[in-house]
Amino acid sequence: MHNCGLGKSLTCISAANLLNANRILVVTRSMGKDVYARDCKKINENRPIAILSGIGTDSKATRYQLNRYNKYLTSYYSNCLSYREIPSDFWMLVCPWEILHAHVEKLLSISFDVIIFDEHHMGKGRTAKRTDAAIALSKKATVKWSVSATPVRDRLRDLWAQWRCVDFYGADSSWKWVHRYCSAKEGRYGGLDTTGESNIEELKERLSHLMEIKTRQEILHLLPGKMRNVIRIDTKGKVDTRTYEYGLKGIESAIAAAANLKRDEVVDRCVEGLMGREKIILTGNRRAWVPKIYQKIVDALPNSIKGLAWIRWATGESSVTDRQQLAREYMAQKEMSLLIATSDAIGESIDLHDTDRMIVAALPYSPGALNQLEGRVSRLGGSRPVTIDFLVAEGTIDEQIEDVLLNKLASIEAVGIGSGEVKMGAINEDEVMENLNKWLQENQGQN
Repeated sequence: MHNCGLGKSLTCISAANLLNANRILVVTRSMGKDVYARDCKKINENRPIAILSGIGTDSKATRYQLNRYNKYLTSYYSNCLSYREIPSDFWMLVCPWEILHAHVEKLLSISFDVIIFDEHHMGKGRTAKRTDAAIALSKKATVKWSVSATPVRDRLRDLWAQWRCVDFYGADSSWKWVHRYCSAKEGRYGGLDTTGESNIEELKERLSHLMEIKTRQEILHLLPGKMRNVIRIDTKGKVDTRTYEYGLKGIESAIAAAANLKRDEVVDRCVEGLMGREKIILTGNRRAWVPKIYQKIVDALPNSIKGLAWIRWATGESSVTDRQQLAREYMAQKEMSLLIATSDAIGESIDLHDTDRMIVAALPYSPGALNQLEGRVSRLGGSRPVTIDFLVAEGTIDEQIEDVLLNKLASIEAVGIGSGEVKMGAINEDEVMENLNKWLQENQGQN
């Protein structure tokens, strides 16, 4: 287990290379599939790498998409191509979690020396098809590694599938696991409630010989500096009088409303940063917000830098290829550049570490998501110190997020799973959600 940005992929490839592995399977999320090709080039650029594509049935349109992606790949990695089906000649095969179950039958017929389950929290569901596929593959591999910066995103039960993959015969059954370590009990509305924890010290002892944990503190001397700012924004009497429904949808709507109240401040800060020749990442949580704020920033730029500044935007609706291409273009800029994106567009497996400033306009409410977001710009290989600005609109749900999450970020890093605890950190997502829902109830029509 490594924290975000500490070189997990490069570590795994180096270890597999030292083992003289002839066949390697990497299972990772779709957005990160070409990261392994990039890191392979640093170690052994002559070995062929195959990336499985999620493109559907054979047609003129899908062939065009595949050719376009391969043109992108070969512009960076001459030894790497993408395929719709598993090829016969490869040293490393990269398969996205999203399509693992569709290829598992063919994969089971191949003898892999090493399997790397990257971003293994993507396969955490005890009954998911991708989890079953990963467990079946793990039984056949000589060496298997489970890698994640956030193996427990919110509940301890998420850890079972990862344990089962790396130690199939030593791990408990799912049923025994949830009863022994998740305090399983009858749910309020039927079924089984597995959201609890039990016998944690015993579990830590059992996992101690399987887990290698690297914290940010251990690697800090290799990273450029990082500074967090929590900046309170005076909304100047502007209020949002809408009533939000209870639950996740209401929370996200309240966060989006708060981001809208910060719009003028966001524009001013981005323009000021570009005039100071900074490289900036600006994140929000609504896809419709991104192109609108892009246009406002462009309109506000002085004529003296309008033709000089590099400004682009992306959302979760942008294709994986387009987002990766934008990330490459951004990284190639030396200064005076701005990438505006929703957090889901850059939340995991995207390297943006050559950044001066990240401005977080719509605050994430999940500890794991927030750490992942920071991990995009504070990573091993970074060449410049980064400042992360969390903008908090006064009188909105932002203040509650500041209280229950932002003010505890240092504690999460210090005493979370990266320090040896099995649990994610000082707080979990259930506690955050409970506090934010309480805020919604207490502020209906008042925020």
